Amino acid sequence: MVALTAPDRYGDFIALAVTSVRPADYTLEVTAASIAAGALPRQSWVRLDKVFTLSEGSVAKGFGAVTPAFLLDVLEGLCKRIGYSRS
Repeated sequence: MVALTAPDRYGDFIALAVTSVRPADYTLEVTAASIAAGALPRQSWVRLDKVFTLSEGSVAKGFGAVTPAFLLDVLEGLCKRIGYSRS
């Protein structure tokens, strides 16, 4: 998952799913250049169509962090997916 927000006072945060099985639509590939720290065990994609809320306590393991530039790409892709445009 890619966390979109910091945890709130209850430890909940908003995230997008990451998968190693490429769905047909609404994905962004996670490349080596998009990872700031850590690594993923397989080629992976962020699913822009799978938004969910998690509790910090339900996260068993982290694999790393994405770059700020990739996070902006993710947010832009999510906005396009839900039909939001600043123009």
